[in-house]
Amino acid sequence: MIDRLTDAQTVGLAVVILGVMFAVGWLVRSDFGQSQGNVATGFVLADMVDPARRTSTANDYGYKQLAYEPIFGGGLITALSVPLITEFGLPAITVASVILLLATGVWGIRRRGLVAADTGDRGK
Repeated sequence: MIDRLTDAQTVGLAVVILGVMFAVGWLVRSDFGQSQGNVATGFVLADMVDPARRTSTANDYGYKQLAYEPIFGGGLITALSVPLITEFGLPAITVASVILLLATGVWGIRRRGLVAADTGDRGK
């Protein structure tokens, strides 16, 4: 039951937040498969949305992995999480995580405005 609630939360957040952060092609860029722990699902969804592969989603994913995996994908952040929580305490790490999450959201929303202004796609 909890797994289904978690999946519903992830899908809900993807639909609501990613539509705001990415002006064009938000579903393709959402990296849905990895957030579910399943990259193949993301590629199936990308193929459903873009069967002719007019977008560069697969290449973008590969380039993203070069920076993502060493830091977040079981790398630096994962290795440092327990020592940081032990050193600074769970409340401090939680506050820092929420601040980073909000900053990333604001950056994504502002980025959408800049991209939309460049393409003339504001508000769509």
